[in-house]
Amino acid sequence: MVGFSNSSVPLASDTETHGNCTAAVISTPDIGQFLIYGGLAGMAVMLALMSLVSTGIRFLDPGRPERYWIVASLMTVFNVWAVIFSFLFASTIVFNEGSCFVGYLLTNIASQFFFLHFDLFVLYKTHAISQGDRRVTAASIVLILNRVFWVAYDIDRSYGFWDPQSGSCLYSQHAIAGIGYNSADMIIDAFCTTVCIAFTWNAIGSRYGDVISVLLSENVSRSAIILAVNSVLVYASSHVTDPFELTVAFFTQNLAYVMCLNAELLWFDRRKAVHDRVCSSSISKGPDRSGGHSTNA
Repeated sequence: MVGFSNSSVPLASDTETHGNCTAAVISTPDIGQFLIYGGLAGMAVMLALMSLVSTGIRFLDPGRPERYWIVASLMTVFNVWAVIFSFLFASTIVFNEGSCFVGYLLTNIASQFFFLHFDLFVLYKTHAISQGDRRVTAASIVLILNRVFWVAYDIDRSYGFWDPQSGSCLYSQHAIAGIGYNSADMIIDAFCTTVCIAFTWNAIGSRYGDVISVLLSENVSRSAIILAVNSVLVYASSHVTDPFELTVAFFTQNLAYVMCLNAELLWFDRRKAVHDRVCSSSISKGPDRSGGHSTNA
């Protein structure tokens, strides 16, 4: 198995090399491991479903931001893919000769779209924080097109296959594709964090400093969590040989992504409360010339 964060190769108990690919041999978990896998996948699905309902209810709020529908649409699509991916990812433990190739193809597609829509979400947030800066928009387009290329490349080059010798369903992860899409994810994360800091740092001391602090806390904390989780996955993929521990790491990563993106619902309420407080306390102070930031971000 290649040690990359979202390679979607659970239960690797042995490895085989096939040209530019590495295949993971699947071992059968016991009942206790089934329960842990199901619990982690179930938490991700439950959180995604709850967020779908909450996102829809907020459309009924007359005080929602004008561009809320954009964030809500991105979150909705992400959560739909989260449910699909969690189900397919958990199902890989029962793939047999007849379902191996198609099952892993669908799992890889779901995996790539799951992470792609996370990238789309953070890039849109970055676009909003930069207040539509043309340089940020242009860079974001280039970054997402690069990510789309690696989505297609990995789906084309990585695949599942049945090994009659071991009687196991194997997943062949293309090494170059794995490096490509994970590098693209890391570049996007670093870009978003850098832009957020660059466009908000000088405004911390302004009248909207409290709102800016919330934006910084939100984006930096999300980046820090994702970086930490992915770093652990890279290490685990390279050094951990126990199939149970490795699969738990992958399930945990998926859950972390769902939690980080859907934390937007909590941050949204926090931003709105701080923004309303700042506005109400400064009505009589005249216009602010330091530049404000919308709660749409």
